[in-house]
Amino acid sequence: MPLRAYIDNEEIISIGLTDEQWEEFNVKVKKQELLLTLPCCNQVGSLRKSSKGLKYFVHSKSDNTCDWKPESLEYFLQTENGKHLRVGELKRRYSKTV
Repeated sequence: MPLRAYIDNEEIISIGLTDEQWEEFNVKVKKQELLLTLPCCNQVGSLRKSSKGLKYFVHSKSDNTCDWKPESLEYFLQTENGKHLRVGELKRRYSKTV
């Protein structure tokens, strides 16, 4: 489940979005007002939410193959300039208003 995508060429991290932001993005992507692509292959994708509430991105159906590698929360908590990023910092950095 990719947790990262580009919406109109801006990187978005799913876990940093509020439910309201997620729903707004979802509606606009479905109406094709915004373009969502996945960084692993630049294919078009869409937004999904698991039954437990995890927000993530999926590939649209395509004949193209993708060498996507799983992303985890730990991936986003890696160090930057020797400092660990906190979830709050991730939310501030990657939360985008619609």
